[in-house]
Amino acid sequence: MTEGAASGASRNGHPEPGEPIAVIGAGCRMPGEVTGFDAGFFGISASEARALDPWHGVLLEAVWSALEHAGIPPRALRGSETGVFVVAGPGAVELLAGRFDLRGPCARVDQGRAPEAVHRAAWSLRRGECALAVACAVVPGNGCGVLVLERLDRARADGDRTLAVLGAGGSAEGPLEAVLALREGRVPAGYGGPGAAMPRPRPGFSAGREHVFALSAHTEQALRRRARDLVRWLETPAGRAVEACDLAAALAVRREHLDLRATVVAAGRGGLASGLRAISIGATAAQVCRGRGEGAGGAVFVFSGSGSQWPGMGRRLLTGEPAFRAEVEALEPVFLGTAGFSLRKQLRQAGKQAGAERSGMVLFGMQLALAGLWRAHGVEPVAVLGHGAGEIAAAVLAGALEIPDGLALLGSGARQVLPGPPRLACYSGMPGDPDPVPLRAALATAMSEGHRVFLEVSPHPIALAAVRATAVEEGVPGISALPSMSRYAGRREEFVASLAALHAAGHATVLGRRYPDAPVLDLPEPPWPPTAAGPAVPSQAEPAGDGTVFELGWERVPSSEPPPGPSRTWLLLPDDSSTALKQSFMVAAGLALRGDRGYALPQDDAEELPAVLAELSTDRSSPLAGVVLFAGSLAEYRFPELAQHLLLTVTEVVRRVTELGGTLPRLWLVTAHGTAVLDGEPGEPGLAFLRGLVRVLAFEHPGLHATMVDLDGLTGTGALPAELRAGRADDEVAWRRGERFVARLRGVTLPARRGPVAGAGAYVITGGLGRLGPLLATWLAEQGASRIVLCGRGGAGAEARAALAGLRAAGTEIELVRGDIAAPGVAEAVVAAATAGGLTLRGVAHAAGVLDDRALIEVDGADLARAWRPKVLGGWRLHKATEGFELDWWLAFSATTALFGAPGRVADAAANAWLDALVRWRRANGLTGTTVNWGAWDTGPGQRADPLAEPMAPAQCLAALSAVLAGDRPATAVACVDLPGALRTFPGLARRPFLEALAREGRPDPLYLPSV
Repeated sequence: MTEGAASGASRNGHPEPGEPIAVIGAGCRMPGEVTGFDAGFFGISASEARALDPWHGVLLEAVWSALEHAGIPPRALRGSETGVFVVAGPGAVELLAGRFDLRGPCARVDQGRAPEAVHRAAWSLRRGECALAVACAVVPGNGCGVLVLERLDRARADGDRTLAVLGAGGSAEGPLEAVLALREGRVPAGYGGPGAAMPRPRPGFSAGREHVFALSAHTEQALRRRARDLVRWLETPAGRAVEACDLAAALAVRREHLDLRATVVAAGRGGLASGLRAISIGATAAQVCRGRGEGAGGAVFVFSGSGSQWPGMGRRLLTGEPAFRAEVEALEPVFLGTAGFSLRKQLRQAGKQAGAERSGMVLFGMQLALAGLWRAHGVEPVAVLGHGAGEIAAAVLAGALEIPDGLALLGSGARQVLPGPPRLACYSGMPGDPDPVPLRAALATAMSEGHRVFLEVSPHPIALAAVRATAVEEGVPGISALPSMSRYAGRREEFVASLAALHAAGHATVLGRRYPDAPVLDLPEPPWPPTAAGPAVPSQAEPAGDGTVFELGWERVPSSEPPPGPSRTWLLLPDDSSTALKQSFMVAAGLALRGDRGYALPQDDAEELPAVLAELSTDRSSPLAGVVLFAGSLAEYRFPELAQHLLLTVTEVVRRVTELGGTLPRLWLVTAHGTAVLDGEPGEPGLAFLRGLVRVLAFEHPGLHATMVDLDGLTGTGALPAELRAGRADDEVAWRRGERFVARLRGVTLPARRGPVAGAGAYVITGGLGRLGPLLATWLAEQGASRIVLCGRGGAGAEARAALAGLRAAGTEIELVRGDIAAPGVAEAVVAAATAGGLTLRGVAHAAGVLDDRALIEVDGADLARAWRPKVLGGWRLHKATEGFELDWWLAFSATTALFGAPGRVADAAANAWLDALVRWRRANGLTGTTVNWGAWDTGPGQRADPLAEPMAPAQCLAALSAVLAGDRPATAVACVDLPGALRTFPGLARRPFLEALAREGRPDPLYLPSV
């Protein structure tokens, strides 16, 4: 009790007038944090969002944040008598009460009387009109604050955290001021301190056991942000001070579980952080489980027969699972009285069981105890399925047989009894049935009757293979086959992993039962995206304060010959050109002069690569230091189809090298005149695209330290032996006129440019019938474009058709060309449609593309073609169809994956890197060209998440595009990237000099976006 507060004693259960009120949660949004609100999260349509006061939408987010801060899952309050007291404009109270389904007293307080919202909430709590109340204040231009209030005695009884205490009488600060004070670690004016915290019981799990850490969100991007925020929080002082069991409990009980779910099963912080990093980039990991939370449905308990038992099978559960131990203790007197031995002792016993009869009884007891463990977590069987000796345990659980009778049957070996009527659906032959149904037939019957979740209740899974095989044979999708345990020492705890899988699938109670008591922790706030409420593009875009602009630059650095060292071997792999073969021989000679060995393997002998790698990697006298792949002359890969072949060649080499395991040799990709380094150099897209692979490999196979070296004619291959032997950390290197250049990523600021970048004339948009096309068309039409031709393979959606119809109605000519821009003749048809009637073609935007996530070593020709065809071949055909026109701009919609990589995006990174190089080639040959490496555009639900970039509002992206085009910049990256966070997620990247400037600065210059 806070000193000076009223006693809080109640008479006949009713609170006294002076009952102290606890502040148990707080949330706010400040002007710098707000550029819109997440309408879709609250089920608000785009049209409703446009009609809503933006600050009222932000109020919804602040209330949700405050409830999470209080450790209250917001949806748990649906239908409750929670009070709502708001300082805001008309409609705010109704909005909050309706969207959260709060049915307690409600009141709106006039602006300027914010403290009254707090006092009225306290009065209602003291009178017993509500058990919980939210007091809110919206001050347009200043912010939005929310307090969650509860009677102090109830807060202590419920284990809620108390931030401050409001006593009777006096004047208290309003919600916004109070929240700001709490943010600063101060007790707000008119409030008392929280006093001493009440002791809280700890979960009954032994140290070192695995826990389930649950995350959820409503979109994949938000889920990734939650994981990224949590792994960063673990590194803070507050995060380091929290025990693993407390964090798991808080995530399980004190957070809302939304539809898109992910779980991490881990015993310690290292495993948790590793799993969270995997979620943050959309990768898979052994300890991670994902699900849609659509409801797991009832489970069929599968009791398999003899063969699943093993010595000491119950020891860990007896020690670490209180519910299992309680079940064994309840069975103990039955086993002592009927079977004549201690079940507890047998389950702990490490040696082999004495005789098949006792072994069967122990397995029977183990299965009953495991069933009790599942039921203690709220997992009740809707049916049972027995197989072999497991039929007896199934019959007991179904209520058809008593435990002593089951033991008697196992003791006699008989199966003929008169069981009672079962309380559950039973599959397979039960005791007394003269014709047991075969296991797969029983499984097929259960699946045909709608069952989708099968839990094997045994100490080791021996029936789950049959479950999965039956699902395949019967063509039944969505089957979950989960074990209870595994006999293999050192493996993860299968019971905990299955709990995690059930939660991810939507089971309502498994985690709440596992963690019945949880602390309230200061976890990261919900990841509210700073997005516009609807799809409309405003004519005046606001600056995007949280975005970043990057560019790739080349720096001249000194070089020197490395000192002599122990002999090493280099495997030299020329492509099938005579140029590359000659280069490999020259480099081998240069290495020999320096005491190293160069082993050249011509393309004709490429099938010997695995054997050669195996031989060289085991030679201890001259260890294999590197694998060097030489790409031939410029003409070899001028056309997209030839460059695609080169990409597949490199992926095959990577696949073979990574199969070696252990410490891998470094991979070098050598080109000549492929990269545009100095002003005026055209480069060659068919070679330059390899930098996209280098950047992806930095994520997927950092041990390879993949490096690209581009040579010019004056330097030739003479510099290469020294470059290889020096082993410097740079991974993008170019030699020009005997001087060494290295690539660096740097932050830049877009200059303030005003005035339109479009006007009267015709414009072309490829990939125009997707989500970006209508946005770009609207942006062009607002600047006076006369005709806009949109090309795409599919049809426009309803929202796109409506937007384009609106542009037509406003006087802009809109032409649709259905077709694959990569197919012969389509690009020419698009240009013809644009220039029909003599209209001038002024601008081209190549936005066609297909995203196909696949790790580099898994990519095959079909995977590559899906990404390569629209982006590369389509870009090439569009370039050829328009190279005779004098354009204001020729714009390539590229991606950040080409600039700094991303895991699982090799095809996308390579294709976009090719497109970036095409723009450089166009500019060097006197044509217009601009490429923008975009992060994620927030185009609404269902968009593909970017592993490293948060989505940006379309208005912000279009403002950046205007600045880029007005400044005639050749290449720019625009993405909302938290680079320090990315470096924490992938710490190895911080050691790559390519990122050293940004890693050193912590964050590039902020993105300045002038008005459109």
